[in-house]
Amino acid sequence: MKKRAIEILILAFAIIGIIFISGCVQEKTAEELPKEEMPTVEEKPTEEVPSAEEAIPEDVSTQTKTASDCEKITADKDGCYIKVALETKDSNLCEKVTVSYRKNMCYSGIAIETKDSSHCEKVTDSEGKDACYFNVAQETNDSSHCEKMTENVVLEAGHVVFGKDKCYVDIAVETKDAGLCEKVTADKGLFSHNVCYIKVAIETKDAGLCEKITDTATNILDKDWYKDWCYSDVALETKDSNLCEKVNDSVKKDKCYVDIAVETKDAGLCEKVTDSSKKDMCYTNIAIETKDAGLCEKIASREMKDMCYEHAQQK
Repeated sequence: MKKRAIEILILAFAIIGIIFISGCVQEKTAEELPKEEMPTVEEKPTEEVPSAEEAIPEDVSTQTKTASDCEKITADKDGCYIKVALETKDSNLCEKVTVSYRKNMCYSGIAIETKDSSHCEKVTDSEGKDACYFNVAQETNDSSHCEKMTENVVLEAGHVVFGKDKCYVDIAVETKDAGLCEKVTADKGLFSHNVCYIKVAIETKDAGLCEKITDTATNILDKDWYKDWCYSDVALETKDSNLCEKVNDSVKKDKCYVDIAVETKDAGLCEKVTDSSKKDMCYTNIAIETKDAGLCEKIASREMKDMCYEHAQQK
């Protein structure tokens, strides 16, 4: 977790550093997340970034141990002070760092190492300060740090890197606290309050949380989309086919029954599937898995039935 936090920290300040060097500082605004057709519970990976140790030159990393050693080198005093500050957890050494964004990185690094968000207050860049609070919150599973953040979403290459909403969702899932989902402001996207309830519902196997999902769809085709996703995933997690009945969309409902039927090898659930081709596939999969050729007789498609008998009878 700590290595991941430092990676996010370096990524945030790398962006700030590039802007600083170019001299073209532009105001950043959070973009609205595009709606996915069927987002997965897992978040998308961000670009690989170096660890804190890799960000420090080799001669500094291997030859310096104290702040006084940093005074003797000429290559990268700032990198040296950052390294020693992180090792000794001495934030006073960060004041010796001359480049602004690297000084901010130093304070943030110590905040993560000590799990003390008070060091984040010394970070002068607003986005870097948010990243600092976010990482301390992740390290401690303490949502109070999320409240100190100013931006709800921070994007990098189209992926959510950090933000207040992601902070609440991540901790809600980690601590299984659905109450934190109420603090999430977004109503759609992977880090919305709806998805927060879905993730916690799956973690706690509590389908009751699906009822807390609000229907914000403007398109009739998307009606109950989040609730259907929630009930389907909790049903599969708990192997409770009764929850499939709560799924509104017929395609998703059929899939719910098929998934549980195949997972539990319960051919009786195949009868509840309304689409004939999916029902045939349901019987076929279970027949082959259980070597029960008798189930093949329930298949309507002649081609599928022949394939079922062929594979179900194989030893």
